[in-house]
Amino acid sequence: MFVLIYMSKIFYHGSDDYLPPGTKLRNCVDYEGKWGTAGFYRGLEYHRPNKFTAHKDSVFLVKELEDLEYAGGGEEYTFLVVPKGDVTKHDMYWSTKVTELMDSGFCVESDVVKEAALKYWCGEASEDPAWEYMCKEAIVLQVFDWDFDSSLIKDARADLEQKKILRREQTLCPS
Repeated sequence: MFVLIYMSKIFYHGSDDYLPPGTKLRNCVDYEGKWGTAGFYRGLEYHRPNKFTAHKDSVFLVKELEDLEYAGGGEEYTFLVVPKGDVTKHDMYWSTKVTELMDSGFCVESDVVKEAALKYWCGEASEDPAWEYMCKEAIVLQVFDWDFDSSLIKDARADLEQKKILRREQTLCPS
């Protein structure tokens, strides 16, 4: 199953660098230099279907604040962002599984690595999924320091989503 989300939901993105609201996020870092030797990267990219954006060209997002650390995002700042364009959904369990398989001796071309990688790319849920979302670009809406109360960040997200819903209803049903 290929999961493509067409929406303007608000997500979380972790960063070690401060970027002001309104900034367009794109993956500008040397992603391959940082992650190129990691088992998950080699396995996922080797088996990535052409219709998906490469990790090195993606911005990574999560819906659950608690998933930021697991997703490997920066930890100094939490951004509330809205993605631009298509968003794909992937269970991080499968990227971890690819790493485990390759670390235990399976080669990147093996059927078991391929199976786990394709489950990641196709958005298949494991028994206990932890979702990451990928897009080519996202816009920073709000920025919070690392030590900011997480409940306030969640409240800010809910408030922004509610304002977006109300704005959409006003646009669709003018008086």
